[in-house]
Amino acid sequence: MINANQETEEIVAEDTPQRRLLVYEEVPSYQQEADGVEVLATPKISIFTSIFSLLKEVLPGVKPIQLIISFALAGASLAIPISDFGPAVRCFSILVLCASLWATEAVPLFVTSLLVPVLVVIGGVLCDSHQVPLGAHEAASTITGEFMAPSVFLFMAGFAIGAALNKEKVSIFLGGLLLSKVGKRPSVVLLVCMFIGFFLSMWVSNVPASVLTVSLVMPIVKTLPRQDGYNKQLLMGVAIACNIGGMSTPIASPQNAIAIQIIDDTSNGTVSIMFSSWVLFAVPLCILFLLIAWRVVIFVFPTSLTYVNIPKMEAIEFGFRQYFVTAVTVVTVTLWATSSLTLGVFGDIGIISFIPLILFFGSGIMSVHDFDALKWNVLTLIGGGLALGYAMNTSTLLTTISHDMLSGLNGAQPFIISLVFTIFIGIIGNFISHTVTSIIILPIVAKVGMELGDPKVLIMGPVLLCSGTMSLPVSSFPNANTYSQMDQNNQRYVDVKDYFKSGLTMTLVTVLITSTLGYLWAVLVL
Repeated sequence: MINANQETEEIVAEDTPQRRLLVYEEVPSYQQEADGVEVLATPKISIFTSIFSLLKEVLPGVKPIQLIISFALAGASLAIPISDFGPAVRCFSILVLCASLWATEAVPLFVTSLLVPVLVVIGGVLCDSHQVPLGAHEAASTITGEFMAPSVFLFMAGFAIGAALNKEKVSIFLGGLLLSKVGKRPSVVLLVCMFIGFFLSMWVSNVPASVLTVSLVMPIVKTLPRQDGYNKQLLMGVAIACNIGGMSTPIASPQNAIAIQIIDDTSNGTVSIMFSSWVLFAVPLCILFLLIAWRVVIFVFPTSLTYVNIPKMEAIEFGFRQYFVTAVTVVTVTLWATSSLTLGVFGDIGIISFIPLILFFGSGIMSVHDFDALKWNVLTLIGGGLALGYAMNTSTLLTTISHDMLSGLNGAQPFIISLVFTIFIGIIGNFISHTVTSIIILPIVAKVGMELGDPKVLIMGPVLLCSGTMSLPVSSFPNANTYSQMDQNNQRYVDVKDYFKSGLTMTLVTVLITSTLGYLWAVLVL
């Protein structure tokens, strides 16, 4: 008679991934007696469970079930009659696949972004201005150029500035200077940090504002217990506040300036939105969004902290290196904020972004190691979003969807039209560049508004949602910037599900308020 313990040891010894593939026969799941000793029999093991277990060991970065579902959804989407134009149909399938992979993290987020150029070229998605599909060679050159568009260098410079401020402890000094008088109550410190991000976004756009504000809060985050919810409150609160700040003034984000230009072009100069009118309309709504967001992040990420320690600025000695980093940051932010005035010199805001990179790394303030640590996975994530947006544009997918929606809304009231396009942007803006979304969709909304006699009222809801979509790390730069923050063990402080819990909630709130109260407010003040 074989001893029960011996039998168990033999089974364990032979329990290899290859062995588990074969062990799927039925074994009684009740207790048996062997030589008077009760033994718990091995439960039935499904062959599918064994296969997935093996895949997890061999491919630890992959979630097999989510990966299969994502590709199944992409394949099924090919059967949806989204358009009669082949590139648009295939681009829709790529969008479904990428959205599902980003949402489920079936593979690392940046890997999905790396997949975009490959699928776009192989799928024959890109077209020229006459809707003729590009050849593989031309498509490859075009999409890789979009993947590393000037905007990517804007984000790279933002990361470099944040790293320099942290390395020279300028962020600790500024954080102590700005937060030393607000007390130690966690909810108050959170609100002040969110307001700083919001206020900076109003005047220097939400890209540098996010960099600066995250640099202020990271010294606090690093002192907190790793598992406490307050670090998520601070980072997600700042990201949402900077997104909200991007709605507030015409210079807060590119899509706002695009909206003003579109209205002027559509009306042949007969209709315009003044700076003061925009602020009067947007700022009250933004303040309401900010207060709601404050309560949302407190509710979603509970904390056990009763007070917050603010790093003391007296402990930091300001020398040449600190003044140099501060000066470069101020000059860069100023050039970003006034980029519309210097286009004749620099050509693009992305070229301005090379200035801090050259000065920081050329001077030795930042090392080769610092350059290697510039969060390339997040830059890749952003590049994939930009490339996907470009593909959706040239394949006519966005235009097709927008025109189909417009045809279905023929004869509808302006409120309904504004509501539908606001919801549409609230969905699509999570996956592609906010600027691309505004370039494609806002001209259609403005054209309808002109036919109805009031383009300003109709376009304001959708343009606010161009900044108000924030459900994924890829949705905006403030989201990507907070997603890139890691602790000393290279573990992220926030992950995708945190964006779902807080960012998706605020996206829904923004859609609801903008399409109702915001529409009525636009009728009154514009």
